[in-house]
Amino acid sequence: MLIALGLQRRLGPLYTPAMWRGTQRILLASLVAAIAGSGARLLHQQVAPEWHVRVAAFPVLGVFGATYLIAAWWMGSAEAARWLRRRPRQAGSPSGGA
Repeated sequence: MLIALGLQRRLGPLYTPAMWRGTQRILLASLVAAIAGSGARLLHQQVAPEWHVRVAAFPVLGVFGATYLIAAWWMGSAEAARWLRRRPRQAGSPSGGA
């Protein structure tokens, strides 16, 4: 904490509004992916409860990862767009990229 305060005094604001918006997008994409992953886990427990947890982890983590990637792209993440090999989507635009 003291280091951050010292750096802020010397350099100015360390966390800009643009950085905060990016953090909000990451947190929201993570929340959406966690909900989807939890749903996949519950579905697994209903459909194939005999599967070992290490085997069941692949589809559950796949759902989590795919959901995170798509949610992050939908919110305008250029990094997610590169992973998906798509144009970056303009955040807030209903139609998508430019």
